[in-house]
Amino acid sequence: MLVDTIFTFSAPNLIKFGRGAINEIGYEVKRLGGSKPLIVTDKGVKNAGILDKVKGVLEDAGLEVNVWDQVEPEPSLENYKQCYEFAQGRGFDIVIGIGGGSSIDVGKTVRMLLKHGGEILDYMAKPIGGGRKFPGPGLPYIAVPTTAGTGSESTPAAVIRLPEEKLRVGIRSTFMRPEVALVDPMLTVTLPPGPTASTGIDALSHAIEVYTCRKYNCREKPATPEERPIYIGSSPMTDALSYYAIELIGRYLMRAVNNGYDLEAREGMSLASLMQGIAVSNAGVALAHAIASPLGGIVEAPHGKTVSAVLPYVMAYNEPVVPEKFACIAKLLENYSETQFSQRGKAAKIVLNLIKDLGLPSSLAELGIKEDQLPYLAEATIKSHEFLLNNPRRVTINDLNDILKKAYHGQI
Repeated sequence: MLVDTIFTFSAPNLIKFGRGAINEIGYEVKRLGGSKPLIVTDKGVKNAGILDKVKGVLEDAGLEVNVWDQVEPEPSLENYKQCYEFAQGRGFDIVIGIGGGSSIDVGKTVRMLLKHGGEILDYMAKPIGGGRKFPGPGLPYIAVPTTAGTGSESTPAAVIRLPEEKLRVGIRSTFMRPEVALVDPMLTVTLPPGPTASTGIDALSHAIEVYTCRKYNCREKPATPEERPIYIGSSPMTDALSYYAIELIGRYLMRAVNNGYDLEAREGMSLASLMQGIAVSNAGVALAHAIASPLGGIVEAPHGKTVSAVLPYVMAYNEPVVPEKFACIAKLLENYSETQFSQRGKAAKIVLNLIKDLGLPSSLAELGIKEDQLPYLAEATIKSHEFLLNNPRRVTINDLNDILKKAYHGQI
């Protein structure tokens, strides 16, 4: 069996980052050939006054603006369908997603469907969907994040909730990556402390899983270049991005939660989110997200909260196989340290303390999971073959039962 010795790396075609970057959105729409944009967003963005600001910039550029502002938190398949139905036949030639990962994901998917047709389920992986692949790019897409967490502005995927099946599933394609990621930290200033904390931990979980996941050259070589997966594991490029993202989050997350108008902290978190988003879109995630995916189908909670309830316990499980990387994480987050640097399990304990300080769920029990639901959660998680393949340490069903029991009781 041959080992794959090649890593790939992709990012949005253009990233614009900085205070006031939103003022250049009209220019970017025209540069991409757009004249009739559709804005996909949610009520929170509208109520915060961000939507009116963006509309004003676009209208000042002489553009006709249409808005669909019905994106739900953790959007369901039905919510995606509603947006697609609204957008069909209206002559939109470019789509702009404004908000957190939910709004950006819905816009990202709808712009593909407007170009290629079909139903959303057609493009989901089998056996849930039809396994159809997008044959090329969709309508031009500009992603404008108003949170610092998901990194969806730079990823080639969208997450869709299936309430009846109690699942969160994804659609993935290299063609789904936005043409422009326009990141203006000023748009995150009005985000309340709770969402700032949960999206910040989401960013941290991505960065940690990218930094510690299995390396790209510890996999079987694909038969053809086309068969190489989108998510290939860690590489020198993703290591560099995730390392710096962890450092920025350790420095700025608590400051951003405590004072939303701390512009330095908001800028630092926006940069961290962008960097980890690019890193995770190449490396992929691992065990914490394998658990959080079915967990999000059981409880109604933001993804940041579901992942916060399991992340420290997964870290403690994985540490023995990549101890040097967890030592680096502990050093980068040392503001939350009260013990010796060399102590085993320190990184996991630091993250657990941070989660508690942020007021996020630090155990499955605190999240609202019942102990008799743990076996189902373990069985659902073990089916996430792609995520588990990316995990640095091999995972069995017995391992999962042990991890989940510790996560339930809050024991590192």
